[in-house]
Amino acid sequence: MRRVYFYAAVLLATAGLGARDAVAQACDPGAFEICVFDSANFTGLSARMIRGISSTAGGTIFGTYFSPATFPVPVLNDWIGSIKVGSNVRARICTDSFWNGSCFNLTPGGWFDLGGWNNAISSVRIDWTDQSCWDGANWPVFPNEVSVHEHPNQTGDCTTKDQIGVEYPHQGFLGIRNDTMSSARVGEFTQAVICRHPNQGAPCTVFINGQPSPANFNMNGTPCGNDAATSIEIGTAPF
Repeated sequence: MRRVYFYAAVLLATAGLGARDAVAQACDPGAFEICVFDSANFTGLSARMIRGISSTAGGTIFGTYFSPATFPVPVLNDWIGSIKVGSNVRARICTDSFWNGSCFNLTPGGWFDLGGWNNAISSVRIDWTDQSCWDGANWPVFPNEVSVHEHPNQTGDCTTKDQIGVEYPHQGFLGIRNDTMSSARVGEFTQAVICRHPNQGAPCTVFINGQPSPANFNMNGTPCGNDAATSIEIGTAPF
């Protein structure tokens, strides 16, 4: 339930917006957004990035701005100089596309100077604040959600996929570096199909959780294999 109202709100809020709206000088993010600026101290040109569905030229969805081609107008590669993060999201910024290079996690609030990441950002990922797997905690995963993790036993960099019946076709949408996924946490009564190649290309591993609580899985020894996943699809457990 917590996700449904947000996607409807995003679609209403973004209906009819064009390139001119994205270039507004002042930008204060909503709870599920971040605002990026081309200069320090929240000055210069600005644009919004959202955790929901986006219709940018690169077709990014669900907060995965995996390369400069997915950035909204007027954002360019190595352009961002400061960031405001909305109250219900956190942002991961990386110096290279597809979550590569040097990365840093931003909590809600204003980041007026990005230090070594200033004018050096090539990918941005937006996650929910309640995704406390960033902190190594036993975080909640809701029904129809799957979190993917860089290391075994649900550790390392992670992000949550939360759209039932949606295919996340390549590493950009998967949300972590390609060929690094080692574990997953699957929400109650949820199924995850995790594949080695883009567009659900075999071999694939199917994790099914038929229990009324989240379940943890490691990729090692599965058909897809450890450090090999590239795409994922989420569905309802077949019970």
